[in-house]
Amino acid sequence: MSKLLMVFALVLTTGAVSAQAEVLINEVDADTYSIDVLEFVELYGDAGAPLDGLVMVFYNGYIDASYSAFDLDGYSLDANGFFLLGNAGVVPTPSIIFPSNGLQNGADAVALYAGDAADFPTATAVTTVNLLDAVVYDTNEPDDAGLLALLLPGEAQLDEGGSGDKDMHSNMRCPDGEGGARSTSDFYQFAASPGVSNDHACEPIGNDDMSWGGLKSQYK
Repeated sequence: MSKLLMVFALVLTTGAVSAQAEVLINEVDADTYSIDVLEFVELYGDAGAPLDGLVMVFYNGYIDASYSAFDLDGYSLDANGFFLLGNAGVVPTPSIIFPSNGLQNGADAVALYAGDAADFPTATAVTTVNLLDAVVYDTNEPDDAGLLALLLPGEAQLDEGGSGDKDMHSNMRCPDGEGGARSTSDFYQFAASPGVSNDHACEPIGNDDMSWGGLKSQYK
């Protein structure tokens, strides 16, 4: 292969990886009222971006292994840059529906990979190979060191009840897409907002002048 062709191939490969890396896990709601009929995982990125070649994986923290995997081939982010997987009762209706009580409450994790569901049969061990993004979460459980390997060093496991209302709050990026892949530093717990921007939910109530720094100190 000529040097020119090698450079061209490298550019194409790098571009493909960059396009995938721009799709992030934006919001996760694992623990909802009663029997968990409003669970969801929300992706965010460039409007209309295709999700071909990606797979969403759910990990069980009890054994640090997978329990569900969903191919995203044939799907794309919507006109506002969002995509939902969730229970049938979630509004708007998710593009991929999984059973009620199908997203474990924690300590558990959701992770986005380049790959296919066939790469993650049930009980696949936690891996960072082809990993694009991940969120490790709980509802007041101890940190899970095995799952935390999915995040960048020093990033935290998230408590969905961190703001005092695990049944009505989700873990969400504030604002949308903030913080980058495998980082939880810009996640907060506010009223769930599936399929729409988190920006309104993240606004400090009654104090429009509060800076993001002030908001972080209040809620973290």
